[in-house]
Parts: sequence; C-alpha cells; structure tokens
Amino acid sequence: ENIEVTVDAPQFSCTGNYERIPGTTSVEHTHFTFHDGKAGLKNLKGTICGIDIDSVDAVLDFNKEATVSIQSGSGEIPFKSVLPLILAHPETKELISPIKSGSGSIFVTSVNFKGPRLIPRKWMYDIKGHTKALDLTTNPDHEEIKNLAFEYHLYRRQASKSDKPTP
Repeated sequence: ENIEVTVDAPQFSCTGNYERIPGTTSVEHTHFTFHDGKAGLKNLKGTICGIDIDSVDAVLDFNKEATVSIQSGSGEIPFKSVLPLILAHPETKELISPIKSGSGSIFVTSVNFKGPRLIPRKWMYDIKGHTKALDLTTNPDHEEIKNLAFEYHLYRRQASKSDKPTP
C-alpha cells in the first residue's frame, strides 16, 4: 500500500557532507516542501563546498527518472574552489580546456536549469553572470592571463541524444 507524505517547513536549515561534493554543504535557510514525490526549495541561502549561494528556487522530482529543476539563483564562486569540480566532468572540462589553475571570482546572476540528475547530456540550462579578477594559467610554472573580467551567457536549450547515466 502507498503511503502519502507531505512536508511543509517554512524555516528549514541543515548542514552535512555529500560524497560527490568536497567539503561541507550548508543550508542557512529555505522553505522546504515535499509532496507527491517532489521536494521543493524556495529562496534557499547557504554554501556548497565554500561557495555562497542565495535566492535559489529548486524542485527535485523523484518520480520515475529523478530530475532537478532550478528556476533562479545567484552566487559568487571562487574559481580556485570550483576548478576541481569543473575538471572532473568531461562536459564542463571541455568548456575551459586547457586551463590548469587560477584564482578570482565567478559571479552567477541567474540560473535556469532542468534535467535528469544522472544524465548530464540531457541537461538544459541558461546561466548568466560575470567574472572579476580572474588569473588563469595553462602551465603551472608561470601565470599567463592576469586580471581577466568578462560577462558570460551559457545555455543549452536542447538535450543531446546520449542518455548514458554518470556514476
């Protein structure tokens, strides 16, 4: 027999570790809901592996193929802390190849993201922001690009055909 569970927690906070994300993940506050196999996070503020996040709205759908949907969000990401995560995934590694190290900040001003949690090639996204004071190197022996700043707009509006899950 199915059991129906509904949760509505307007002032939810938590801290913990997730094996796929280095460091501590902390939710300072969010409005958490759960109903019909979907978890909702509204106006989330916290940190993920040392990265401050703010004003994030997200839905995790656990029915059938688990999906994630992020409708808004902003944050400042220290380039040095996010580089290992970028280089760990072929899809994102290709975006910044051949960068090996760096420092500075990446600012995210808006995020729209949706897709199956374990199939990155099916993710659709629209991410906008800018950078500040990026120093980038392709060779660890010397600095090559200093004080780089630019605006960016990354998007994929159609999923690719591969549906191979990632571990």
